[in-house]
Amino acid sequence: MVSKNVYGFGTLVVGVISGILFYLSWRLDKKLREPETIVINATKALENSTVEIEEMDVLHFLERKNVFNSLEPTFKGYSSTAVVYGPRGSGKSTAVMHVFSNRKCVVTSTLPTDGESNTCVKDWASSVLDSLGIQNIPSGVDPLKILKESLVQFKAKGQKTSLKDLPIIIVEVDSRCEGQFLENLLLQTKYLGGDKNLANFVVVLSASRAAYNVNIGLDQLRAHAVLVDKLSDDEAKEYLRSCLMKTIKNLSDEEVEEVVNDALCKVGNLLLHLVSLCEDWLKCPGDKESLMNVSSLESGRILEIAKGCLLVFLNNLNKEHNIHRRELREEFLNLCMNKRKVSDFAEAIRLDKTSLVRLNSSVTPEHPFFVDLSSGLISVSSPHMKKAIKAVLN
Repeated sequence: MVSKNVYGFGTLVVGVISGILFYLSWRLDKKLREPETIVINATKALENSTVEIEEMDVLHFLERKNVFNSLEPTFKGYSSTAVVYGPRGSGKSTAVMHVFSNRKCVVTSTLPTDGESNTCVKDWASSVLDSLGIQNIPSGVDPLKILKESLVQFKAKGQKTSLKDLPIIIVEVDSRCEGQFLENLLLQTKYLGGDKNLANFVVVLSASRAAYNVNIGLDQLRAHAVLVDKLSDDEAKEYLRSCLMKTIKNLSDEEVEEVVNDALCKVGNLLLHLVSLCEDWLKCPGDKESLMNVSSLESGRILEIAKGCLLVFLNNLNKEHNIHRRELREEFLNLCMNKRKVSDFAEAIRLDKTSLVRLNSSVTPEHPFFVDLSSGLISVSSPHMKKAIKAVLN
């Protein structure tokens, strides 16, 4: 009888303790999910946030001093938003990450493009908070309001301590992004950065068509464009030379220069292509002739890709606008020699400029043309694409 009572009492005690622990856990979880607590945690995370990049090996790292100089106003907190654009494969994201890799208070985020344009800014704010380790925000809590309050608290705390620099928020925007999505984002970065002076923003565009279709000028949005272009000849040679000298040891200095100049002539200056070439170099025997043969093969591969992308563009043009390729030959060949205004080239091939930019950006992995945001000029995207145009349209 006694043992049964003891057993029953023990069960009761265990049940009470379990109930208390469950209640405390529930209270703690509720407290952590309250907006005030979320703001405090986000502010603390912002103080120690940094750009996390994998250790870069010789095949991927190249210091882009011109990119650093162009972003320096944002780096020092003098401007609101930098919009980084350039040809596909030019190394935009990598360059930006390295510019800010030695700073604290830097956060990476993405602009979601699979929802509605009127909610994309809130989705972006959730992405920023997620990077700060703030996840599963309760329904009914506005992530954009949480982000703003966190930045306000961070700035107030910085005024009392040594944290004088504004946070840098990097936003990756993929090639599917429409102009309205980007415009909504830039209006918000203008408000948080230009109007309230709470942060600086670096918006990295996978394709420039979104920015080209923004109806408000970048200057009105307190934003400036930063071009990350193909490598200069000196940068490309430095990159290739560094790869050869650090990974292939059996070449003389003269042979290295021969191989580098040969590769630059055959493959061009786009970082993506040079990375691929260096990776293939590491798989060959490593003598001069083998390395030059690899460069020739890489050049042929790039040309075939360019031809395929051009054919996709031409087929889409014919399908959507009933324009046959023979009608385009003269205009395309002229563009191979000289840049033109986007509106002029679009009119010459019987398109409006929005359709031209959209069709061009829809072709992957290489866009046939490159649209320069700053100048409003369009050009053929690469020497291999010029060869493709002459081969396909002749």
